[in-house]
Amino acid sequence: MLIVGAVWAQDAWGRYWAWDPLESWAFASWLALVMALHARATLRPPPWQFGLWLAGSFALAFLTFFGVPFLSTAPHKGAI
Repeated sequence: MLIVGAVWAQDAWGRYWAWDPLESWAFASWLALVMALHARATLRPPPWQFGLWLAGSFALAFLTFFGVPFLSTAPHKGAI
């Protein structure tokens, strides 16, 4: 969705990426999940540790969706 969103932004606004808070935190949420999945595949952590990583990734995504639009002064407010 990040790639599709970037293509849409290029068509809508004339730029692929603008470092506004919502885009940056969404990318950080995506990276957190990718790092957790990569660590599971390569490091093989115990299930409780992987669960903590997934819970942290979910918390970051939750705060990105519900927290950033309320705290940000950028014009990109998201879905809320």
